[in-house]
Amino acid sequence: MENAISDKFTPLLTYSGVLPFLFGALWLLTGQPVPVLGIPTVLFLKSYTLAIASFMAGVHWGQSLNEPEMGASTRILSNVFCLIPWLLWIGQASSTLFFSASALVFAGLLYFDHRLVNAGLIVRDYWRLRLNVSAVVIAILILAAFLSKA
Repeated sequence: MENAISDKFTPLLTYSGVLPFLFGALWLLTGQPVPVLGIPTVLFLKSYTLAIASFMAGVHWGQSLNEPEMGASTRILSNVFCLIPWLLWIGQASSTLFFSASALVFAGLLYFDHRLVNAGLIVRDYWRLRLNVSAVVIAILILAAFLSKA
C-alpha cells in the first residue's frame, strides 16, 4: 500500500470539516447564537457532531466492504460509533453527556484508524491527517461539555 494520500482535496476537505467545530467553540465561548442561522450554538454543535460522527462511522463501514480482512467487527463497531451520538440526541441527553460521549466516540474512531494503519489497511498520511483533525475535534467537544448549559 502506498504511503501518501492520492489527491490534494482529501486534506483540504478534512481540515475544512473542522471549521464548524472551531466556529462553534468560539460562539459557545461568546454565548452568542450562530450568526446568520440564528440557532443556539449548542444545537449547532450537537447537530454537526452527529453528522460528522455518522460520516466517519460510514467511512469505516465502506472501508470494511473493500477490505475483507477488516471483518464483520468493523461493521459492528461502525454502527456502534454512529448510534451512540444518535441515541443521545433522540434521548435528549444533557449537553455535557452528549459532548463527553461524542468525544469518546471520536477517540474510538481514531483508535480504530490507528489499528488500521498498523495493519497496513490505510495509508500513514491519512492516519496523520485523522490524528491532527481528531485531536482538535476531541478538544472542542471536551470544551463544549464543560461550557454548554442546555
